[in-house]
Amino acid sequence: MMASKGELVARTSAVNVDDARVAYRLHGQGPAVVLVNGTAALDTHWGPVVAELGKQRTVISLDYSGSGDTTNDGNSLCLQKLARQVKEVAAAAGVDRFDLVGHSLGAAIAIELAATSPDLVRSLIVVAGFSWGAEPRLKLQFELWLDLLRTNREAFLKLLLLSGLTPTFVSMLGTSAIQDMIKAYVPLANWEGIARHEPHARNRLCSRSDCHADIRIGSENSPFDVSTDRCRASGILRGS
Repeated sequence: MMASKGELVARTSAVNVDDARVAYRLHGQGPAVVLVNGTAALDTHWGPVVAELGKQRTVISLDYSGSGDTTNDGNSLCLQKLARQVKEVAAAAGVDRFDLVGHSLGAAIAIELAATSPDLVRSLIVVAGFSWGAEPRLKLQFELWLDLLRTNREAFLKLLLLSGLTPTFVSMLGTSAIQDMIKAYVPLANWEGIARHEPHARNRLCSRSDCHADIRIGSENSPFDVSTDRCRASGILRGS
């Protein structure tokens, strides 16, 4: 659905999955592509990707437990539970096969879903993901994240920017814009949910060998670069 000025308008809804009421949004019309955010991310995290894809695709984005507008009972999280939420959102949206894109924690969720429901996933694209949350370097980083969540939330967001975005993009933003972003996000973040993501989902084994989707993988250590989002979106549209 397009606004009169050509701006993409989201169609919002929610679906009950286990103990959660999962919020999701639909943009555009065409073959379906599902976007799975990383920790603490909202739709704005994807920059121009949603609008670009929505020109030719039905874009499905969601807030899995611990993020955005989704509500649940606060129980422990695991990759299987989060992957099931993505699966049920797609079903509620009326699609039975889709391209799947995951970033960071969303990459791990996407891999889990593609491995357990290969009939649903036409292709899998993972960006800045990780194969094993207990790998020593990642484990150290996640422990630091948890420490900062408890003690200094602004510092946590700064580390998140450094971990999830490329140096080029962060430098392009400039100091003032970065500070404005952090101050604006502090009251919006689901801090309890973010803390739930870290000790449960990230310490699970994420590498799966039984996934038969068409897989395209961004570097495990390569952060997300919003400046190249249009190129990624074009690649998905072309199916290449």
